[in-house]
Amino acid sequence: MPYLSGLRASSRCTTPLAHFIIATMTSYLITGIALAQFQVLVPPTTKPPTIDGVLTAGEWDSAAVVDISDTLGVDGNPEDPGDCLVYALHNIYFLYLAFDCPKDTVLTDHSQPSVALDDDNSGTWPSEDTTEGANALGSDNGWFCSWWLDDFTSSGWYPSGLVVYSFSGGTGHVVCEWVIPLLGPISDSGPQFIGTSATYFQEDTIGVHLFYADEAENLIGYWPQNLSPWYDPAGYGDFILLPGEGVAEGEPGNLPSLLAPSVVRGEFRVVLFLPGESPVSLALYSSTGAMVAELSRGTLGPGAHAFSVPEQPSGAFFLRAVTGGRVLSQRVVIIR
Repeated sequence: MPYLSGLRASSRCTTPLAHFIIATMTSYLITGIALAQFQVLVPPTTKPPTIDGVLTAGEWDSAAVVDISDTLGVDGNPEDPGDCLVYALHNIYFLYLAFDCPKDTVLTDHSQPSVALDDDNSGTWPSEDTTEGANALGSDNGWFCSWWLDDFTSSGWYPSGLVVYSFSGGTGHVVCEWVIPLLGPISDSGPQFIGTSATYFQEDTIGVHLFYADEAENLIGYWPQNLSPWYDPAGYGDFILLPGEGVAEGEPGNLPSLLAPSVVRGEFRVVLFLPGESPVSLALYSSTGAMVAELSRGTLGPGAHAFSVPEQPSGAFFLRAVTGGRVLSQRVVIIR
């Protein structure tokens, strides 16, 4: 059963999260709920991975692991199992994905991990609103998305406005780490966000299509492997976002969150998630503590807010957000 091998938790794990995952999987077995071939249990995390394009030891150990290798050869060239793997974790703010593609050994020729999202897992696109669709990352041109409607009309690709992802090729093949915001259905405003009701205490299921293309190798990853056509969510797989066992350290469930890439080149964007309306101060500081760019000052509503950070010289910087009596900070290294 794929979900047992997909979660790297075992009887030797001693963390509360690992025990929760094992208990949850056991409850699925005891209650007689059999997961289908393309259903994946995505575990919660209280320690999100650093988005630097590097699969650092320990960061993804509790993640679901999905082999999306195009073994049926949708493009006419079947791949071997293990040619493209995807790791998945979530918390109440974000879905974390890592694409690990040993078949793709060249980063500079438009490596493209992608995900299409049927937020409510209805098996169909919306009839009117433009909140669901596909997302694609290009190693040379950024994050693009497209919305889809139930008659299969589409917007075509356009910039998502978000840049929380990172590529690397330092291991001899391409790795990409990617973060997609989770929003409540009311706050969802586009395919680059996932409208979900998942909380620490309630699971939710989203329809997912994962694929990976490369200029030299063509299609490397395609999941579900028997999906046709790719833009029809009736054939998408299920990502079941498991609830956590509780909020870490007794904190309330609705907390603001700040997300930005750890290593960037040139101009970049950051995302601030707010659970409710709040006064916000957000700025970028140098390593000496001097403010170099004020990004926001005022009151913002609930949901995800994206901000552009102007190009800076090489060096270490810190993002600092003050909202609702809380201080959030993140280190960013800028290289040229």
